[in-house]
Amino acid sequence: MFTPLCVPEANPIVSDWPKDSCCAQKIGFTSPHVRDDSSYVIFVSGRPALSAVSRRMPMLKITFLAMAIATATLSLLFVASDLVGAASSSTLSRPTGRATHVIITEYDLPRPTIRPYDVIVGREGVVWYSSFGEQTLGELDPKTGKVTEHPVPVPKPGFPIGMISLRNDKDGNLWLGMMYQGAIAKCDRKAEQFQIWSLPPDLNRDNTQITGVSPQRHAVDGKVWMINAGITAVHRLDLASGKFETFEPFRGSPKVHNIYDVIPDSQNNAYFTDFANEHIGKIDGKTGESTLYAMPTPGSGPGRGTMDPQDRLWFGEYRGNGIGMFDTRTERFQEWLAPKPWIAPYDIAVDKNGEAWTGSMLSDRVLRLDPKTGQFTEYLLPKPTNVRRVFVDNSATPVIVWIGSNHGASIFKLEPLD
Repeated sequence: MFTPLCVPEANPIVSDWPKDSCCAQKIGFTSPHVRDDSSYVIFVSGRPALSAVSRRMPMLKITFLAMAIATATLSLLFVASDLVGAASSSTLSRPTGRATHVIITEYDLPRPTIRPYDVIVGREGVVWYSSFGEQTLGELDPKTGKVTEHPVPVPKPGFPIGMISLRNDKDGNLWLGMMYQGAIAKCDRKAEQFQIWSLPPDLNRDNTQITGVSPQRHAVDGKVWMINAGITAVHRLDLASGKFETFEPFRGSPKVHNIYDVIPDSQNNAYFTDFANEHIGKIDGKTGESTLYAMPTPGSGPGRGTMDPQDRLWFGEYRGNGIGMFDTRTERFQEWLAPKPWIAPYDIAVDKNGEAWTGSMLSDRVLRLDPKTGQFTEYLLPKPTNVRRVFVDNSATPVIVWIGSNHGASIFKLEPLD
């Protein structure tokens, strides 16, 4: 077990907060009928993360209840209208050809409350996962299936727990965004200790939510980027001094914005996605100046992503139903539309062959894109799977893809055979 560092308090492995994320527990209203060559699925979605915070902010609870009632009513009306007007139905075809050339292995986790949001592979071949609703860092031995849970300190008692955005740095250390705990965590693999950096009191408010941390390039200047979704801001931590800087690129904007991921380039400049709209942004690591780039597809909802070795930013276009790429050197975009509606790509990982991989909260599929040809391969998962992050293990040939089942308390390994 890892020893907590800096924060002495004991921390529970399982929280008494609701175990569903801000995007989950969904009640689905589905019609099999097709109208105007399209079909849809409507969900009434609870937001327990907000519900948890509403214990400290009562007005949020009232707003949440009103939104839930309105959403449920509209959903029922849409479904009723569709059922009345439906004239035909369709079913998606089963995979064929290359889409069947894959071995899929599922690893069950020890409790149904475990929410493996991020799954990554460390240097020793160990699989690590963040738990979206619990204060643990999970470790899976893929050879034996053994799972070990490492408790992570709780720097902000009384606030919801759970972690997100598990990433490696160049030394193989693991970093986590601690969401409503208002902090980031580093798991030092050699010392087997956690180190916690909490935001200062003026930034660590009730609505503070650290939803992303990016340590990949801190060797350049000793600094780590992170997202604060509570105030639509990007913070930068100086590891030597422990001081934080704050960047608010949308401050004063009349539009709604949501900084969803922050990814550094090779020089540790920060690039971020604007999920609520259609921007890719840049924060210059030396000057702090912000630049916004409007995407070709308005309202496409760029989500999570990655930077490839050529400093090209790849990201899922959640509402645009495609994969996007922004070349940071030429400042040009390229987009690939998913082969079916409602794929809703969430995160993108790029393998050593230049192919892009994505998953979805909605489609129960993992997609593989060859950017040279524009050809997609769709791997159908064996059961309903809410996929968030996608990780490619490039040490294998062919590559191996890892995903977490965020609602299914399991981890999937996909081994394409070609």
